[in-house]
Amino acid sequence: MFKVGFDFHGVVQAYPTEFKNLFAQMKLDGAVIGLITGATKDQIHRELNEVGIEPTEFDFIHTIADYLIDKHNVEFVADSKGNLWTDEKTWWSSKGKICNDLKIDMLFDDSIEYGDNMPIGTNFILFNDELANLMFG
Repeated sequence: MFKVGFDFHGVVQAYPTEFKNLFAQMKLDGAVIGLITGATKDQIHRELNEVGIEPTEFDFIHTIADYLIDKHNVEFVADSKGNLWTDEKTWWSSKGKICNDLKIDMLFDDSIEYGDNMPIGTNFILFNDELANLMFG
């Protein structure tokens, strides 16, 4: 079973139709598909609906905010948009810890800082415009 995680903001949100099609094909091929992203699960569910993707299309959804609240009782500061943030070291290392806990094989993300914190065994794919053009034309 191959487990693939995708970031939402800057990745799935930027190409929702294309990723929705990719997810369907990957699931047909036996992959386990999920979101590993920053915002709370409630916020992500709302934003998925806004781009036409049902949360049920994923096998799992894990967020940094929920992980840090549930596992580490971290204090957050909200920015002007209501997004939650904590100190950089804690924030940037959390996605790697989630990937380790879930035994993620591959993660697509647009922030290299997460790639610097991936565990051995998780392939980090930096998603950018060049890769989007290769993947989706």
